[in-house]
Amino acid sequence: MTDILVTIGYDFGLNLRPLLGEENLTVLLVLVATLVMYALAIWMMIRILAKAGLSRVWVVLAFIPVVNIAMIWIFAFIRWPNTTFQDIN
Repeated sequence: MTDILVTIGYDFGLNLRPLLGEENLTVLLVLVATLVMYALAIWMMIRILAKAGLSRVWVVLAFIPVVNIAMIWIFAFIRWPNTTFQDIN
């Protein structure tokens, strides 16, 4: 797997093998994939909060353990500012 990625790196003019080594290249790829997933999760949470009419600062609470679970319960039972009673029915 890493040989394929090093080869792709060569295609883009990057020589990753001496810089990172085999093991470090895998760690780098996992780190990049993790950062992409976190960015996607943050983007989705911001979109949901904007549609609900709530502050985007609530995204910070999603990364605090136990508080993030409580946040789901709060969103389930509060009245969202962007909805009316007719929207719920």
